[in-house]
Amino acid sequence: MKEYLDVHAMADGQATAEQTKAGEAAMDADPKLRSEFETVVMLKDALKTHCKGIHCEDTWSACKGRLAEIEKADRVTGFVSKYAWQLCGSFVMLMLVTGLWTRSLNHNNSLDPSQVTAIAGFSPMAAGAQDEYGFQKFLHSFRITGISRSSIEGRPVYRYEMADGRGDFYLYVSPGVTKLDGACHREVQGLNCYSWIQSGAQFILVADRDHAELEAIAQRISGAR
Repeated sequence: MKEYLDVHAMADGQATAEQTKAGEAAMDADPKLRSEFETVVMLKDALKTHCKGIHCEDTWSACKGRLAEIEKADRVTGFVSKYAWQLCGSFVMLMLVTGLWTRSLNHNNSLDPSQVTAIAGFSPMAAGAQDEYGFQKFLHSFRITGISRSSIEGRPVYRYEMADGRGDFYLYVSPGVTKLDGACHREVQGLNCYSWIQSGAQFILVADRDHAELEAIAQRISGAR
């Protein structure tokens, strides 16, 4: 059997010099082996003579392009599959950071007086309780009849019910505000309002008083320490 393999190697031109020498000696001793060699050689000559190559450049170019697309898609799919958890985590983190950043921007915006006066569900604080920001230190020259707390858009809002010789009035305080948007003087539901920024918070006075009197009260609060 090995001799037949060597003969085919000789016909294909792949045999070494040692194999060729041994093959020639084997074919001299075995006519069937010689016939096998000659048959293979004639078959190869016939193929070279009668079989012409087929040239389909357009088809081959299209095939190469499609193979390149498949390879590219496989690389992308492999990358996504390999780093799927990292990509998902980064996307979630981006959403959280964006949400916190947007919320932070909203917290820095001042509230409109109509927003705070429309808040429902203020929860009264216990008698003698202090708000966590210590705003009472600005109100020691006024009589506080009640303190309650609520929130708007996730921001705390304190309401101080106050009184002086002219009657009752309300002071709303929202911490975390650094800039006042809009006019200081407003009118909401038939009551005058005065807004200002102090100690990183927005103060809103609401009362049935004229604007000059509200501004005077605000100056007393602003000047208190």
